[in-house]
Amino acid sequence: MKLVGCFNFIQKFGLVNDSDKAFDICTTIYFTILDGLLLLIVEKVRETYFAPQAIIAILSKPGEMVNHDTFPDIVLQDETPKEVLLTINIDATKSVCRGLKLTIEGINFATMQLPEVNNFAGVDAMGNFVVELERLFGNQEQAKTSQTFRILFLREPVAGICQSELRPIMNREPLRISYKSNKIMVRTEG
Repeated sequence: MKLVGCFNFIQKFGLVNDSDKAFDICTTIYFTILDGLLLLIVEKVRETYFAPQAIIAILSKPGEMVNHDTFPDIVLQDETPKEVLLTINIDATKSVCRGLKLTIEGINFATMQLPEVNNFAGVDAMGNFVVELERLFGNQEQAKTSQTFRILFLREPVAGICQSELRPIMNREPLRISYKSNKIMVRTEG
């Protein structure tokens, strides 16, 4: 308001003769400019200190396209294990991911196993497949990384047809992280 009182360019250049109207127009213009400047400053601070962070977990079958919009289907017909790939894409800071775990919950008609020992992922005592996301960073504080884990599904002795949708879930979702995942259908036939 003081700026309009000190320098009212609408009245100064004679664009509007009425001083009240010139004051209103000049005030509107100054507030619009101030709003634009504040918006630029807020966006710059947000980009610098609060950069968008994302975790994407994608389940797929070997040889298929890895995409979070797909909904793969695996059929467990006999004792032959079926392989599923879990691809985790992380673009985040380690501090935001501290203590985060990604879990695929176990089902009663199949067990999950790893084909080889893995330092970042494993099957817990409840039969859940668990990935410790913080460990995927290594020594990096900021990481843009992608890692794929092979999971073997083995059919348990069950009678009849069973099916279940599985989705990777996080133990918590921090406000600063965008999380996306797909799901997979696991089923048995007779």
